[in-house]
Amino acid sequence: MKRELPLNSRMTRFFTALILTGLISVEFMSGQGWYGSDWQYRMPVTVSNPGSTHLSSFQVQIILTGGTGGNFDFTRALSDGSDIRVTSDNGVTLIPFWLETWAAHAEDPRTDTIWVKVPNIPAEGTTVYIYYGNAESTITDPDYVPYYPFTAFTPSEPVEMPPSGPYTKHPDNPIVPIDDPYITDGNDLTIPGKGLLAENIVYDDETGHYWMVFANYRSGSVGLVWSDDPSDPAAWHWHSGAVVTSANAPHLMKHNGIWYIYFSRLPNIYYATSATVNGTFTEPANNIVLSPSGDLWDQARVDEPYVFQRSDGTWIMLYMGDRGGATEQVGYAYSDNPVGPYTFFDNGNDTITGLCIPFGEPGSFDAGTVADPWVIEHDGTYYIGYTVSPTKSGWSTALATTTDWQTFEKQGLILPRGDDGNSFRGAVARIGDQYVFPFTGDSYDMRIATQPVFTTNDPTDPVNEYTDPGDPLNTIINDPEAVFDFYDGFSGTSLNLAKWTTHNGTIAQVVVRGDSLTLTGSGTWIRLNSTSAFGMGYIGETRARHPNAPATDMIVEYLFSATQSSWDLRLTDNYTTLSRWQWYVSTTSGNFGPNTDTNWHLYSIYRESPGTAGFMIDGSGVTVSTGVTTANLYPGLMSFGNGNQFVVDWTRVRKWAGADPVTTLGTEEPYYTNQWTGLDLTDGTNWHDADNWTNGIPDNTSNILIPDVTNQPVISSGDAACNRIVIQTGATVEIANTRTLYVSGYWINEGGTLITGSGTVSFSGLVQTIGGSSSTGFNNLIINSSVSTTLLINTSVSGNLSITGGIFDLGSYTCDRVTNGGTLAMGENTILKIAGTGTALPANFADHSFDPTSQVDYCGEAQTVSEVSYASLILSGSGVKTFPAAGLSASLLSISGSATAALPDGSSSAAGILILGGEAALSGSYGSTSSAADNTDDQYFTVGYTGIVTHNYVDGKWLGLTDNRWSNAANWYGGVPDASTDVLITADASNQPEITTDSPAAVCGNLTINSEASLTIRAGEALTVTGDMINNGTLTIESDLFANGSLIVNGTATGVVTYNRTMNTSGNLYHFFSAPVVTTAFPTTGTVWAYNEVTADWDEVTSNVTGKGYTLEKGIDMLSFTGTLVGSDTVTYNATSPYRYNDFIDGTELNYNARAFVQSADGSHSGEIKRSLDNYGGGGWNLLGNPYTSAISVSDFITANYSSTPALSQFDPNYVALYLYNGSTYRWVGLEDGWLNGTGLDIDHIQVGQGFFVLAMNDASTFRFTRSMQKTATDVLLLKSAKANSDPWPGIMLRLKYGEKESSTLLVYNENMTAGLDPGYDVGLLSSGPEVELYSSLAANDNSVNFTRQALPVEGADKIFVPIGIDSENGGEVTFSAATSVPLGSFRYWLEDRTAGTFTDLSTKSYTVTLPPKSYGTGRFYIIASTNTPTGINQIGEGDQDLRIWTHNGNIVIKGEVSSGAVCELFDVGGRKLLSGNLVDGELNTINLPSGIHGVFFVRVTDGVKVITRKIAIL
Repeated sequence: MKRELPLNSRMTRFFTALILTGLISVEFMSGQGWYGSDWQYRMPVTVSNPGSTHLSSFQVQIILTGGTGGNFDFTRALSDGSDIRVTSDNGVTLIPFWLETWAAHAEDPRTDTIWVKVPNIPAEGTTVYIYYGNAESTITDPDYVPYYPFTAFTPSEPVEMPPSGPYTKHPDNPIVPIDDPYITDGNDLTIPGKGLLAENIVYDDETGHYWMVFANYRSGSVGLVWSDDPSDPAAWHWHSGAVVTSANAPHLMKHNGIWYIYFSRLPNIYYATSATVNGTFTEPANNIVLSPSGDLWDQARVDEPYVFQRSDGTWIMLYMGDRGGATEQVGYAYSDNPVGPYTFFDNGNDTITGLCIPFGEPGSFDAGTVADPWVIEHDGTYYIGYTVSPTKSGWSTALATTTDWQTFEKQGLILPRGDDGNSFRGAVARIGDQYVFPFTGDSYDMRIATQPVFTTNDPTDPVNEYTDPGDPLNTIINDPEAVFDFYDGFSGTSLNLAKWTTHNGTIAQVVVRGDSLTLTGSGTWIRLNSTSAFGMGYIGETRARHPNAPATDMIVEYLFSATQSSWDLRLTDNYTTLSRWQWYVSTTSGNFGPNTDTNWHLYSIYRESPGTAGFMIDGSGVTVSTGVTTANLYPGLMSFGNGNQFVVDWTRVRKWAGADPVTTLGTEEPYYTNQWTGLDLTDGTNWHDADNWTNGIPDNTSNILIPDVTNQPVISSGDAACNRIVIQTGATVEIANTRTLYVSGYWINEGGTLITGSGTVSFSGLVQTIGGSSSTGFNNLIINSSVSTTLLINTSVSGNLSITGGIFDLGSYTCDRVTNGGTLAMGENTILKIAGTGTALPANFADHSFDPTSQVDYCGEAQTVSEVSYASLILSGSGVKTFPAAGLSASLLSISGSATAALPDGSSSAAGILILGGEAALSGSYGSTSSAADNTDDQYFTVGYTGIVTHNYVDGKWLGLTDNRWSNAANWYGGVPDASTDVLITADASNQPEITTDSPAAVCGNLTINSEASLTIRAGEALTVTGDMINNGTLTIESDLFANGSLIVNGTATGVVTYNRTMNTSGNLYHFFSAPVVTTAFPTTGTVWAYNEVTADWDEVTSNVTGKGYTLEKGIDMLSFTGTLVGSDTVTYNATSPYRYNDFIDGTELNYNARAFVQSADGSHSGEIKRSLDNYGGGGWNLLGNPYTSAISVSDFITANYSSTPALSQFDPNYVALYLYNGSTYRWVGLEDGWLNGTGLDIDHIQVGQGFFVLAMNDASTFRFTRSMQKTATDVLLLKSAKANSDPWPGIMLRLKYGEKESSTLLVYNENMTAGLDPGYDVGLLSSGPEVELYSSLAANDNSVNFTRQALPVEGADKIFVPIGIDSENGGEVTFSAATSVPLGSFRYWLEDRTAGTFTDLSTKSYTVTLPPKSYGTGRFYIIASTNTPTGINQIGEGDQDLRIWTHNGNIVIKGEVSSGAVCELFDVGGRKLLSGNLVDGELNTINLPSGIHGVFFVRVTDGVKVITRKIAIL
């Protein structure tokens, strides 16, 4: 049994990893190669991109100027320019060029022009190189396989392309799904696969397939097909033709483990869901996601949805809107939830709400149809594809881009309609290194087109048609045919009929002579039409003259036409107006430019998106944007008039991007920049003597030449460096003592000698070679290239060979040690490639040291495998690879290609991992059919040999051979781990595991991460380890603004973990945070404060206490915590409080206000500090924090720390909740009732790294965290989120709006609650002092606490009036409404205003009232649940209320009846009276506090013989 694992991509991934980590740079000089050693100079030419879109195979003009102030020294090049060569940005790959002018033997100053076809011009531009200065009498080009100083392919940095085309249609189109019943039943065999419209592709890790949803026009349904090779039309399998019936235009998506299909059912857009992609999709009730906006543009229908989540978390639905009669345009809407509700895009025009991509101008490519949108993001830009047509038929695919979702820029066609018909609908997906575009063709069949993600200058890449090694050089050297998309210079004596056809004339009127064309009218007009047609984004140019101009009825014309006889775009002279030039778009025309004459002129016509044409004479002219066709057009030439002549020097077509790229010549680079002279009279051999060099002491950028001179260089007084080194015949370089020569470029030995002694040569550049015409003998040789070092000649070593970086490619050459001894060492992630026939590992080394991540690849033909212990041993290429007689061992053994392993008779080899043909073999023994192995296979083991290879790995070993996804079964022995699988992650895996979005609920038994191995848990993902964890490598947990990684280890955990905690810097707010690992230091240079409850101050701190919360300085966006997991089962935090440690409270007002203060350290957490009104501190509020690498359950935390028995409870019973700060107000999370508290907090989870306040019962309160509280809840935001419970208690979230602000309070009902205090469910308000505040007081037995949530009984609910309090100093208009409500049986929620005498049913409407200034407390407003309008019901306990005294926003508020003459006095803790005043006769009195006052005070109210005293704390 085998598992498919494409090992052959392993080296590619390694190389790509170097690229993506920035180890390859496009900067020269240490990286690029040199075209050939006979070329002494090159000139870098910077090429700008005239726009922002990547350009491919684009023609660029380079102008060379000589003389003083010029940019080019013509004297260094051959007089006829025959030594000119042009390469791409890697300095090696020859690219097409043409010397348009080259004034041979001309005196300077002079100006000449070179045209170059540049393979790729990214948005930021590129560089090409002009080589010259080859004085050889016969120039010999390297012919693509140069012997030095570069390899056959020196890669430049691959460019990651945007998905903007061009797309190549697969030759095997259309898709005919395997097992399609429509075909197999014989319904229609004439057009296989018809009636199916392609939509989008999504990968499913559970089935391991790619799935494509399609519109089934046969049945009016939505269907699914699947494939393991989505870019191959022949590899798609039928699943179902009707997963959703009566549906059209589907879009498939997976989110949070649920599969969604969005679809249209006119006039709306709907959705269906399934737990699995191949399961049953069901439609929920009320599943309409989007309906027409009500505006005219989409009044008939919304259709063709495409839904995705933007990087900021917002859900976007692109859709097509139809005005009626297929008048289709594209819009979008957005939401916080994938199923809505969606809000239409506000484009600033109330009559077209939602519209984002409208019709183009008349005649443009999208003037008639704008439909079928899809989107893909690349590098911060969103690429929106859509179906277009100039009319309402004949469809192509175009592209628009946006970065802000406010402005949208059309880019033109990316998949035009062709000879094969329509090219529309579908959606692009990135799959591996391809953009795969399923689209719909004629007959409504599904098809595939692709675009490479990366582009390079690999000469073996068939994409670069002009660098095919099979092409002769003369097809691209100084050849305009290779440069331009169409060119004719009219050489020879006859018209090239492969390029032209005649129309309305005879061939006799066409004369080709002297490298020019003459068209002569003879009684009628003569017209030539090109056989090549071109679309938008091209410019046609013709150099020509009109000898008869100006003359009546003597006309010449350069044109572009859709057919051989049509006239679409024309540039004429003397037609409508004598002596003038004319432009024509169909029949519309105009004059432009100077007067006509008989001189040579450059005629130019171009077209650019979205529908503009330009007409120019000698570079000046006009543009026209009306009526311009977007169809492919043929260039043409015409002469009209008896005897009229049109003389053409040349004509060409090239690409156009709105302007031409600008080129800038850089500084000339010689083949070498520094030459050894040895001319110092006293120290002529010292490498480090500047007088011995022509350009000072070399460094790692210097290209140096060592000639045969009297004194030869010696490196003895220190290490040395250079870039490229050339050692000429007879020359020597000596490295004395233990010095090192660091080489960043190429090593070229032209017949010289390296004298090394005990010295070292270290290759430490990017792409390097060791070559020349003579072999070099090294002492110690270090290969430390970032990418690769390649041998181009046999080389020897007399010391050690150390491969510490990149790839060491021996090719077919050897690098043996001269005598036995020394060490061959390979470092981390290094590769040794051996390709020579019969060649074994570099020979004669006594010791071998291979890093676990290193790899030896025998990639040649018949080879001998050396007897050593390998990390990864790769047998690729072809032929027999003969093992040693005694066998060998390897951590990983892979056999691929047509290679076979010859296992000598009786030998036994061992492999930790065995890969056969890219498939992981199960444990056991393997060999040929000649062996006694458990598993025999002559495809991979040479028949006739009886030896065996054994390997024994149990399930749970990470292989990582396909990619880094934990969820990919192909990456594991035994498939994806479950809760009982013990996982081992080792450093030798080619990809290290990551738990990503397609790894829901990752789990394992024991987890072991070896040294140098790693595991990453991405933001929003989770891992639960049911056993123990041993981490000797790297374990990283990520988070972002919207999601958090989570790790729970049920057993013991050893080793450190890094948690990257993202902080939200928006609003410039402080953060409450905690460390999710055990560590003493904070991972920030910013300021951290701890809340000191004893002093009520924020103390700056530098060390962490586990379980404690802290506040972080503003503006810090990341805290990277590194430490161990909490090891103990319980983390305790000793809270402080001003109240005595054995003073327990039950929540009643009398008990609550009669508590005693801490007086001694006995039993106290405050220590020796006595607490009193004078030292009230923070009143018992303590800042704690989640100490774990996962979320914790709030209900579990409260259950562990609250008890209805006061002596056992840690919480103040009125505040049994966790309080968080969102930047403006304190919010709470309490025992779960199914409700959010109106602030976006999660119902029952506190996130990783979250700090929160609790109010302690007394000074002996000890809060406990336990590991059992840990939960997987990755989508809870730090401070806030939007996760709600699906089964909330009945209740109402009462909202009060005042201006643009609002406040809310929650009332819930449950049969287990009372009208009095229910600790944990009645949650006291922690006020931040807003302008207006809303709360409730207990419906029974008011205890003077304002509550933000109150829980009430179900029984008798219609008899309970709940007092609603409002604190508003300034008064003003406010509006009450039910932000959310859950019905309580048949009851509705009524708001009573006793002042106005009204009841308002909040389930149907809101209530607006104007409050007078100084509105405080309860007594006016009440909530009651009742079926009908309630009347005649008193509040429980009403009429027996004491005074309520509290503070709000700088005021003392006294609520309750007092008589005339009552007095209020304020005392500090020392008994000093601070103020005194008379109270008015009534229910409400407010007293302004002195500005800046804070601390603890006594308020005493004397009303006759009645005296009431309260403590108040102003914190």
